Amino acid sequence: MSISFNARAGEARVIGAYIGLIAFLAIPLMCACALVDGFRKGGMRARGARYYRADDPIWFWTLTSIYSLVATVYLGLLAYMVMGDLLAR
Repeated sequence: MSISFNARAGEARVIGAYIGLIAFLAIPLMCACALVDGFRKGGMRARGARYYRADDPIWFWTLTSIYSLVATVYLGLLAYMVMGDLLAR
């Protein structure tokens, strides 16, 4: 299958499905990378600023919990979908 600018309706749907799948898998990966980066450097990034554990502990741990919650929810949804497909067989 090739990607062209003159894609038919079916090809456009397949390309859209691939883009959606990549976006769905990229969100928990970005959250996990933000968590690892924040713990290594001691500061979480958000809204163009970095909140350090020593200076702003409330913001640091709030952002840590938000990032881990987002990653956990996405991975839980992914596991639910996979298990639903496996159990339906």
